[in-house]
Amino acid sequence: MKFLEFIYETHNLHVQIEIENVDTEFVNQLIDDLSFIYKKRKDKYIRPKSINGKMSDDNIDLTVVMHNKDIIKIDFKSGILTLNINGELVYDMDEIIKENVSKKINDVYSKYLSKHNFKVMKKFNEI
Repeated sequence: MKFLEFIYETHNLHVQIEIENVDTEFVNQLIDDLSFIYKKRKDKYIRPKSINGKMSDDNIDLTVVMHNKDIIKIDFKSGILTLNINGELVYDMDEIIKENVSKKINDVYSKYLSKHNFKVMKKFNEI
């Protein structure tokens, strides 16, 4: 058994997805971008637990619940991306294209963890 398969089975890391008009490619990229190892006292693997919301051609309204209980609210409309983590506005910027949204979420969430004394160690791709 591969290491990541072991982690998935022992930590129940399968993502529950309930999205209206889901863009599967975008959601898979988002899951990949939000899956990594972080460290405070010991190494932990973090990954989305569930993703709920709505998507359309150029609009994204999602709530991502992470395994560490962080809640990331994603609102992307007309090139404006707004991110809230645990009820706190952490990012609000315009002139962003949809193809860059997932990467920007990864960058903002990694900085959020660093700000809270966690160190992002290594990124793992899907199995």
